[in-house]
Parts: sequence; structure tokens; C-alpha cells
Amino acid sequence: MQSASNSELSDILANYGQADLRQAYQKPRAAGTSFSVQSSADNPLPNWYVAEYARAVDVEDLVARLQNDPAVEYAEPVYICRPEEIRPNDPFYAQQDYLRQINAPSGWELFTGSAAVKIAVIDSGVQLNHPDLQEKILPGWDCLDEDDDPSPDLAYSAYQHGTIVAGLAAAVGGNNRGIAGVDWRAKIIPLKVFGQNPRSGQYDVLANAIIRAADLGADVINMSLSGPSFSQYEKEAVAYAAARGVILVAAMGNSNDTAPLDAVRYPAAFAEVIAVGSVDSRNQLSGFSVRGRGAQTVELLAPGENIYSTYAGSSYASGGSGTSYAAPLVSGLAALLKGQNPQLKAGQIRQLLRDTSDDLGAAGYDPLYGFGLINVARALSGAPSSEFELLPASGQDQPSDLDRTSPVSPLQSARSGSGTGEKVYSYPNPLRPLQDATAHIAYTVEKSGWTTIYVYNPRGGRVWQASSYAEAQTENIVKWDGRDAYGRVLGNGSYIVMVLDDRRKILAKGRLLLLD
Repeated sequence: MQSASNSELSDILANYGQADLRQAYQKPRAAGTSFSVQSSADNPLPNWYVAEYARAVDVEDLVARLQNDPAVEYAEPVYICRPEEIRPNDPFYAQQDYLRQINAPSGWELFTGSAAVKIAVIDSGVQLNHPDLQEKILPGWDCLDEDDDPSPDLAYSAYQHGTIVAGLAAAVGGNNRGIAGVDWRAKIIPLKVFGQNPRSGQYDVLANAIIRAADLGADVINMSLSGPSFSQYEKEAVAYAAARGVILVAAMGNSNDTAPLDAVRYPAAFAEVIAVGSVDSRNQLSGFSVRGRGAQTVELLAPGENIYSTYAGSSYASGGSGTSYAAPLVSGLAALLKGQNPQLKAGQIRQLLRDTSDDLGAAGYDPLYGFGLINVARALSGAPSSEFELLPASGQDQPSDLDRTSPVSPLQSARSGSGTGEKVYSYPNPLRPLQDATAHIAYTVEKSGWTTIYVYNPRGGRVWQASSYAEAQTENIVKWDGRDAYGRVLGNGSYIVMVLDDRRKILAKGRLLLLD
């Protein structure tokens, strides 16, 4: 509930019996220390409180009375979510075929990850000393028992869940041991919200974990869980993380006797969260994968059936099936993109994931298959190199000599201060694809050899490329018609043109404006 007055709340709640009233989110001071009521400087959502009763109360009646009281801005029940999991199948089935299904091996030829990227795994805890995870585990938090040990409770029925999820996103790759995660090098922040504690799966616990993950500097938050009810507190926690540039990923949910296929599940249904559904090994939508409805439908897909991963107990096995296991594959790819180019914002990474997915179902986006199946190699190929500066995703570029309708003066070499004579310019500029036949991308190089010309859209996604043998000290020309690799006319904006040599070094770069 949200209110500005602790004393007024206590009076209202006392009518239903003895209530334990506490702030919903309390930032841990240090390992082993107690919690205390905090100011707004310590708590991003200081007016939210949780009331707990030792005996059963009429929650609906209590919430209704609180909503009608002028001292209360908002009141809601503490809902329960659960890990999205289906009973495991054959533990040796297929092992890691799902990585080939999303074209991960080809993607790893381009990039395998960065230790500077952090993935928060909000789940049932993670085995901290698992041989395929231990070197990348960062200090986490048990959001149930409020201590610094997010290890799984072995007596909890789904205690394996978090370790499975962590391995799918980021198990160490190339170490001659166990499995490879999508991102081989990203760090993992384990945050425990499921276990033997009676508060297991409560929405306030989940919301607190989201806030905690953002405060710990997570770049990506994976939530392989869902619940059927909307929570304003959870929504505000999601908004808090998103405002800090965190990429939020959640399982769409399973329909295994708990929800209809068109159910809306949270947190996947929030606009700031990437909602992930599951496909089988033939890229058919999994029968259990919740479809959602209206605007709250699936965004991206990943394999989620018969998935092989890390297991608590320093072992490996098939963790079964569920959207829980599709979500961390998306989280791992998001981490790869962030590591490949740290300048990319969360929104740019989200758009790259959409733009580079393999289209399934009806052509283009559709409510059953979303934007399609993630493709690691296409995403990493479509992302710009971190060697050059990204243009803003919105707003106007400053005027430059490139904004002309005739040939322009060459730009300086991309290697600032190198003193080389490598230059690139484009004409006509602006290019109007619906009126002009082609743009001439002209460039010079100091040494003859094979070059590749790349064009990137304003979001930083690669939209076109061509290879050409370039002669030294002369003008080399490559023609481009303003369309992408699929022949689609591209939208208005300022596009980056880059020339790379056969060792992938940037020789020169410039900008080309596309207009209707």
C-alpha cells in the first residue's frame, strides 16, 4: 500500500487485528546488520508499506477500506508468483541443440561476452560454487531471509530452477567443462525470491529484488517467473529499474493447468519488460507458452523445451521445459550486445533483438510469434562496432558538409590523428530512395586491398553491406539504393557509412541522410 502517514495506517489496520507494518523496500546496510525505517534518500519508493497479520483476514475487504481512506493513495493484496517450470523430461535429451537453433556458435565467432556486464537472476537462488558458474558470481542477496546468501533451499521443490536459469544465460564457455551459456563472460548477480520462507514468491519480495538488482548495477534482469495479478508496487519497481537503463526480461508464462493461453502474466505484461515465449526444436510455438492478449502479447521467442543446463549439486541435466528456460537465452543475448558495445542503451538493444530475430508465423510482427526467434549471429552482426561513436536514437543531427545534394568534401579518416589519406563521402546527400536511383559511396584508401562498406541505421543496427576491392590513391565507388538486405526502402534518418579493411579495421566513416 502507498501512503504518506505511518501512524494513520496503523490505526486503520488495527481494526483487523495485530498487524506488523513495515516499509515494503528496505535497502540492506551490510551483511549481518538489521534493517531500519529509511528516508527517501535510501528508499526509491518510501511511501509503500506491507502489513502482515499473524492470522487470516478478509484481504479484499481490507483493501477496499484502505482504498476509500484519504490517507491511502493506493492499496493492493500481496500477490504470489511462482517459477515457470514443467516437470523435467529425459535428462539426456538433445543437450544443447537449442544453442545451434538460435545460431549461437556463429555468433561466438564475433563475440563471446564481457566481464563488465552484469546479469541479475531473480529466482530460487543459485549454487554459488557450481564449477561452471562460480568464477562469475557476484555478491547477491536473499530477499526472503534478508541476508547475503542467495543459495537455493534444498528442501524447496523448485530449488534447481535458479541454477538452471543462470547456466542458460551465462555459464562459462570454452573452459572444457560442462556447458556454455549464451554469454560466456558476463557476471551473475543472484537474487533469491523463492524458497522455504513463507514469503516465497510474494510480489513485494519480487519488486524489492528488482530494485535491489538496479541498485547493484545490473545491466540485464532475468525473471523466469510470472503471476496472474497486476501490482502497482511491482509496476513502479519495474519502472525504477527501466529508468536506470536496465534491460528487463521475463518469461511469458506457462499454461500447464494454471492459466489459459490468453492469460496476461506479470511482470512480462509490463511495457518496460521483454516478454519471452517458447518454441520447440522445430520452431513451433510450444503448447504451454502463454500467448497473452491485446497489447500484452509475446515479444520475442527462444527455445524452451527439453533444455539442458547447469544443475545444483555441481551437475548437469535436462531442466525440462518452460518459458522460464527461453527467457535466459534472451537475457544472455542482451548481455552479449551490451558487452559488444557498452554505448548501446537498453532501448537500442531491445530494438536490435527485434530487428535481427528470425521471423516466424505470419510475415512481420504477429501476436503469436511476436518479432520472432532470437538469432545470436544476426544480432551481433547487426550491432555496430564499439570502435565508433553512435548517433543519438532520436533528435536532429548538427548541420554538416554532408547535408548537400551534390558531391561533398571528404571526411577525415576514422582513425583520428593517423595522418592517413583514407576518406569517404556520399552523393547525392540527402538520398531520396523513392526518387534517386542510387547513392554513390566514394572512398579512398592508402593501400590496395579488399574492403567492406557497412551502413548503419540511426539506432546503430547494420542494414546493408557490400565488399569491394579498392585501389590505392584513387576514388573507389560503391552504389547503394537506400534499401536494406531484403529490398525494403529504409526510413528517414541519418545513417552511418563505414569502410573497413580485410582485418576489420575502420578506415573511414561518414553520414548519409535518407529522406522521403
